[in-house]
Amino acid sequence: MPDATKDEGLLRAVRYAEVQFPASKVVMFDSELAHLSPLAREKGNAGVPMLFVDGHALALHPQDATPPADNPFVDLPESLHDTPAGVRGQDY
Repeated sequence: MPDATKDEGLLRAVRYAEVQFPASKVVMFDSELAHLSPLAREKGNAGVPMLFVDGHALALHPQDATPPADNPFVDLPESLHDTPAGVRGQDY
């Protein structure tokens, strides 16, 4: 969203009911891969465990997620954190 502005009102708690695509929106993920051995982490081919708003979980690769949108609150937007359209968007 190129015309995004820094609006502090956007920084608020979100209810699951506001999520438009609950089966496609990640709510939590393990970016540190703490469940894997150091050797398995080094190989880099393991998916990242992710919990979706609808309650299902999958191990997916963050690089396959929807590319992030510009975020005026950070210098470098990140996948899964800066989803285009926010809670109305889809991560996968």
